This record gives sequence, structure tokens and C-alpha cells, in this order.
Amino acid sequence: MSHSTARVLAAQRSAFTDEHRATARSGLGRASIGLDECTPAQAQLRALLALGWFNLGLLSAPGFDWPLGSTLNYGTVLSPRYDHLVLIVSAALNVSDQLVASPPWSGIPGMRLERVVGWETVLLRHLPTGASLEVTELSQPKVPKLTGRLIRHRDMLMVDQLVTPAEQGKLDSIPPMSEAARRLLGALAMRSTLRDPAGGWHVNWYHNTLGRPRDRRNQAERRLWGRDDLWFLEWTSYPYPQDLVAAMTHPVGGLDGVAAQQAGPTWILTYKGAQLHLYDREASVW
Repeated sequence: MSHSTARVLAAQRSAFTDEHRATARSGLGRASIGLDECTPAQAQLRALLALGWFNLGLLSAPGFDWPLGSTLNYGTVLSPRYDHLVLIVSAALNVSDQLVASPPWSGIPGMRLERVVGWETVLLRHLPTGASLEVTELSQPKVPKLTGRLIRHRDMLMVDQLVTPAEQGKLDSIPPMSEAARRLLGALAMRSTLRDPAGGWHVNWYHNTLGRPRDRRNQAERRLWGRDDLWFLEWTSYPYPQDLVAAMTHPVGGLDGVAAQQAGPTWILTYKGAQLHLYDREASVW
């Protein structure tokens, strides 16, 4: 890709994701802003993040006990790359604590602390898939950096500690998922904080960022579950359903090849034979 094309795509991506343009450029695809081009390992990790982010509270799928939803409430900016994922947040260690298994707390089953680079960039590794995840501060503190230091923070499990039987049991309890469904759920996860550059919509799971007149419940509850090619997401509080649909179907910021159809209070997203039903529990009609 030419430098001029890369500059244009980086500017477009930054407008959707809130990344700095240099950061956005690192994640560009071959001819797109690159939110969905990734390795199979990253696709698996992003689907797991979707399950963690979109199961929360009493509405969670039965038996699901590793909710990660609050990690989206740290001013989170997502920066997906082809073989890497970066979460830019306001409290990197706090977010890492929630992502990594720290007995008796549950993170993503199999997620491990690899190392800390500098003072506020935490590198994680998901052992079952090999996928890498980086959690870094929105604003780096102006202090000396010590590259590659290892920490054991609140007994977070390290990369030299194998997947535990309890973690493997949680992974085994996840229903089978088709490749198309995995890509569809991963795409939803990568748009968890996406915004319309024109200001028409914004995906935010906790706040009414656009100041719309109709308020919603403060208590956030979510459930994402399904099997094979058929998955269901229902929730209370934010975001507004139309914002999710707009983010997934936008001609630049959306998932290429996805289609949306409304059926009463439900929107159905279809991608290569997989379906994701979006149900807003707060309203039967918009």
C-alpha cells in the first residue's frame, strides 16, 4: 500500500476508534482499516473476549463466571492488529488483573501475565490459543522506564504456569462455535467502543455519550450465548441497539459482508451463514 493510501486509511480508522493516527496505522489491513483482519489465534481470543464482555450480572449465561465487562469502562480504546490486540485504558494494571486468572478470581481461562514493559504496559499471553494481548495506559507517566521487568501482581498466573483443570473445564463448557460465528462475535467485540466520525452513533456499554433525551437503566446486565452458527445477545442499559447495528454494518467501520435485518425488537446480523440476534430488553420497539 502506498504511503498516501496508508495515511488516508489511518485517518479514517482513528476517527472510528479514537486511536492516535500512528497507532491506527499499525493495524491497517491490506486495503481496509483492518479491524477484522487477523490470525486464527486472534479470532479465537476476540470471540472469548466477546463472551467475557457480553455476559454480565444476573442476565449472564448459566454457569458463566468470568465476566470482564467492566474492563470496557476504563476509557477503553481498542487497537486490533493482525497478530496482536492492544487495549488502551486508564488503569492498565487494574484491567490486567481482571483479564488474567488470579485465584480465586477468574479472568479469561488460560490468560497469563508475560511481562511488563516500562511501567504501564502489560503484555499478556493466552496459552490455549497463543494469542497476545497488550494492555497499556492512555497516558504514559513521565517516569524512568525499566524494559521487560517481571511482576507478580496480586498473584496473577504467569506464562510458565499451565492451564489449570478448572480453566480447561470452563473452556470446554463453551458451546461449539462455527468459524463464521467466531468472526462475527469477534467483530462485535472489536466494535465495543467504536464511534461514528460524523457523530451519529457511538457504541458505549455504560454511558449515554451522545446525550440522547431518552435515558436507560444504569444497571448493566448482558447475556451472549448460542451454538454453532446461531448466537443471541440481549442486554439492559447501554448501548442503544441502533448504534450496535450501525457499527457492524457501516461501509467503512463495519464488518465486510455482514447484513442486518430487523424483526420486531430484535435485529439479526448475518455473516457467511452465521446469525447473531440482538435483543434490547428495555424496549419492545424503538
